[in-house]
Amino acid sequence: MSNIFSDEYILVVDDEEGVLLLLDRMLEREGYKNVFLANSAETALETVYKENVSIILTDVKMPGIDGVELLEKVKKIDPSIIVIIITAHGSIDLAVDCIKKGAYDLITKPFGSEIVTMTIEKALEDRRLKDEIYDLRMTVTKSADFMDFVGVSEPMQKVYEKIKAVATTDAPVLITGESGTGKELVVRAIHELSTRKDMPLVSVSCPNLPAQMLESELFGHVKGAFTDAYKDKKGLFEKADKGTLFLDEIGDIASDVQVKLLRVLQEGEILPLGSEKVKKLDVRVITSTNKDLGERVRNGKFREDLFYRINVININMPPLRERHEDIRRLSSYFLAMYSAKLSKPIKGITDEAMESLSERSWNGNVRELMNTIYNGVVFSKGDLIELSDITHIDDIVKEDQVSSVDLSGESFRDLRGELLNRFESNFVKDALKRADGNISKAARESGLSRQSFQHLMRKYGIKTDDIE
Repeated sequence: MSNIFSDEYILVVDDEEGVLLLLDRMLEREGYKNVFLANSAETALETVYKENVSIILTDVKMPGIDGVELLEKVKKIDPSIIVIIITAHGSIDLAVDCIKKGAYDLITKPFGSEIVTMTIEKALEDRRLKDEIYDLRMTVTKSADFMDFVGVSEPMQKVYEKIKAVATTDAPVLITGESGTGKELVVRAIHELSTRKDMPLVSVSCPNLPAQMLESELFGHVKGAFTDAYKDKKGLFEKADKGTLFLDEIGDIASDVQVKLLRVLQEGEILPLGSEKVKKLDVRVITSTNKDLGERVRNGKFREDLFYRINVININMPPLRERHEDIRRLSSYFLAMYSAKLSKPIKGITDEAMESLSERSWNGNVRELMNTIYNGVVFSKGDLIELSDITHIDDIVKEDQVSSVDLSGESFRDLRGELLNRFESNFVKDALKRADGNISKAARESGLSRQSFQHLMRKYGIKTDDIE
């Protein structure tokens, strides 16, 4: 027999071998595949450290560490583990005390298989519903704003109004603003509100491709156009026909590509590399930049005629420092998102931490705030994010780590992300090394839940076998 929770790891703890075997048979009949047995709390704790236990059924009265102390220890290791107490009629008061200390429910002896499986399934279902509530919380937070944006400040309201006005037209749009302000969200919103919403939305990051490769990617090529052109290839303009093409960071494209791009905007046609036949297209072009294109025009680095072609309508994304009233709302949204993703039931952010968030300059804008809340969820030890949980990356990363990074050509966003990734990866490896590869011990000594610690391990592909 199988059920939707059959892959959950269940640990049964009782000093009576008969009870262990009875529960083992019951759970096996109900289709549970991963059942561990422990005849003492000490053995149970060893299993908790080693295995990804979801639920524990434990007797109250046992020699050595009893069920109450086991409950307390387990909740310190991982509060998300469900603990169900098994008790005789004479120890109801003790069992009630366990409920107050975090046990999910109690089962009295003697018991039948129906009550055991019903209690387990109800506990696991409650946990699943709790996860759904977090997802719902995210949806509600988002739906109160506009499209995929989060923010109700006056600067954002102006952005929303521009998006709604321009979406019904085919006019070229230039989205300006600093890195991390959410320019890509504007593109998606315009496309979704336009008559082209059922056609492709194609995006390309211009700085990530060399000039010749970008030209080929945009306009396509025919077989033999250059050394590696073994067959005809459609360009992104052709793939976006009847839809929308988003050129991210257009200020970085080479002058010869600018000329060809101007032709597309003027004539509505492309000429693939190596071809003599033009192709007529119907593509809406949206561009973005975090640079001052006007200054680049004055310096001769960007064509003036192209600038006026792409800058028919300008939408400027305000930096986070100009929309401080949105910080609390954004923080709540990211908190809900990451607490659900990491399965950490965090209720909120302390006043002290929120005050700190509100006072920061946020050079990395919304993306920096998102990363900060993510760190807060990872490092939080309780049900509230405190000031110590959201330490700035500038405070975390040591000077020698910064000096070892090649700073040339790096944007603030890219450099910050690299330093954060390096810190998190080294942090996890060092913690595992100190704990001799014991994941539970490493998480505990790091002040993280085991789930958060394992999430970081998966994020950076770290395995205990790799730790020397």
